[in-house]
Amino acid sequence: MNTIPITTVIDFSPFLGSNNLYGYRDQNNVVLIEPQYLEADKFVTTGFAVVKSKNGLYGIISHTNKVVAPFHYSRILLTVVNHFTIAQVVITYQVRTEFWNWKLVPNLKLGIVKEKCKAFVIENRQLITTKVYTVDPDIKREPFLPVETIGKRFVCIDQDLYKAKRARLKRIVKNYVGMFDNESKIVRKVNNEKVRVCNSRGRKVQSFETIHNGVFPITFKGKEHLVYLNKKGSMLKKAPVIYRDTKRSGRYYVNHEFDMPIPVHLKVIDLKRERPLVDIWKNVISICPVPHKHFFIIEVKPMEEGQIENDFYFMNRLGILQDFLEDETDFILTDYLK
Repeated sequence: MNTIPITTVIDFSPFLGSNNLYGYRDQNNVVLIEPQYLEADKFVTTGFAVVKSKNGLYGIISHTNKVVAPFHYSRILLTVVNHFTIAQVVITYQVRTEFWNWKLVPNLKLGIVKEKCKAFVIENRQLITTKVYTVDPDIKREPFLPVETIGKRFVCIDQDLYKAKRARLKRIVKNYVGMFDNESKIVRKVNNEKVRVCNSRGRKVQSFETIHNGVFPITFKGKEHLVYLNKKGSMLKKAPVIYRDTKRSGRYYVNHEFDMPIPVHLKVIDLKRERPLVDIWKNVISICPVPHKHFFIIEVKPMEEGQIENDFYFMNRLGILQDFLEDETDFILTDYLK
């Protein structure tokens, strides 16, 4: 069982009773719900919990022990977004093959196991999505649809972004990629060649072209250098995706940080360890924007043979390249490493 978040404002704690079943009690050991479940999760902040009944299946109860989702499910996941509780419930069932198939293909399995995952909002019974999968033991699949809470108002469910309104969750965009500019700009994937920036209402603002070869230009003293990203062997957590504004400025960007363009010109090189600029650009592995510090991490193959770790440089928005940081406040490089 999984429950998100694990913190709770409801002072109910599961406990194992003398009958080997679980119930709930408060901090003073006063029994609030009598032991009656095979398993019991903590209550989430909105007042719901996942429990397993004696029939071996899971359901959802409220803090008053009212059943809000029947005990029909093989798995349940709760996610709290603002004042809403998103429930993912999975039911497992078997589909028998047609009788005529048995004669045509004698080795055909007589039944196919399927799973139906339904995501809905408990408070208003709003159905978000339903997916059906065929269970194949040779194929590893996540037990639930991917869910990511973003800030206090947004949640991404299976690549679609929703915003918590007063009465319901409203879908803002499909194929969500990311956000920037204090959650006021949303990026969605249009196709393999383009992403689109929308406002918080989902309306188009601007489009950017995906640069699949990961190449971007930068000049120094009037000479243009092309930077080729060799992503193999990167120590950074996030692989870079390069985009270009082909309609307006022509500037290049990394990932979805569209308010932080890559500098067009390199103005100053300030290195404590000497290394030719051509050699640096030739051996770039990856690049990662750090928006709150207004610089890019440039990951480069090590200059010395036998060196295990890669070299890291820092290039700010003004075009100053350094191999050190003058101000390391609010930044730890290891937070960005695998």
